[in-house]
Amino acid sequence: MEKTNNEPEKKEEKVEKETEKFTIAEIRKYYAETTTKLKEIDDMLAKLEAESKNKSDKEKKDGLEEITTKIKLYREQFYNVMEFLPGYDKLQYSKNYDEELEKVNNLKNKLFPKKKFAFSKNNKKQNENIKEKKEKSEVKETKKEITESSITDLVIKDLNNFTKKYTKEEILGKNNILIENINKCDIYLLHDFKACYINNCQNCNIYLGCICGGTHITNCINSKIYLITHQLRIHQTTKSDFFVLINSNPIIEHSQENIFHPLKIKYGEFDTNKKISGVDENNNKWNQVQDFQWLKKDKSPNFSTDDTNELIQI
Repeated sequence: MEKTNNEPEKKEEKVEKETEKFTIAEIRKYYAETTTKLKEIDDMLAKLEAESKNKSDKEKKDGLEEITTKIKLYREQFYNVMEFLPGYDKLQYSKNYDEELEKVNNLKNKLFPKKKFAFSKNNKKQNENIKEKKEKSEVKETKKEITESSITDLVIKDLNNFTKKYTKEEILGKNNILIENINKCDIYLLHDFKACYINNCQNCNIYLGCICGGTHITNCINSKIYLITHQLRIHQTTKSDFFVLINSNPIIEHSQENIFHPLKIKYGEFDTNKKISGVDENNNKWNQVQDFQWLKKDKSPNFSTDDTNELIQI
């Protein structure tokens, strides 16, 4: 009887493991595999263009259709594992495959500038099905990701030479932050939020409280960002400093000359934010950065670490 009672528990544990997110190692492996696939497609496009003068129209059309079918196959494989990937990766990989299809379309227009060209009805139908599935996934994703139209998001954008310390009353009911297209700004958001997205930020100082979910930073230059967060993803960012309290590995991609520091800061709600975040101060992984563009075992040259920063009081 005792063995029978334990069986449901084992089954339930197995199901839970099958539905959990990819580990850092699995995410890196998937990134490397996807990069190889995208390069394969680009090589096929380059070869077809280079050899196009010696090919008949039919051979060129067949070549374009073969590449399109391969892109759709790889994108379908991506959809099958999409739920296991972080939110940012879902959007990025989807964008990658859209860009590859756009490259095919551009080459088609170049090879057949005065002719209409259509893929087979089969592929057209398949493309419509994939598009419909993509649209459904994006609708689902937007429920989680930040959008400007949502009343539960704080949007800070298109600012120059701007300084502001946001009060608790001003951010009341705001779950997520979007900071975009700002230059020479000092932004103080010393409160707790679910997620944060920073894009196209130059010469700025951004002070965040705690981000209970993920922080995604893209296209930032010569800026300083202070925060407590559960996940930190940095893309296409250079010459910036990150002062972090985090229990997972910060991740960079297509980024150079950035410096990571432990968070040393003091303000009125700091202890409260630290408690809300659930991040363990004794297990700060500020210096355990993973560079997705550097798959070798030795340390990536694209970032450095420094713990000599002084305590900042706000």
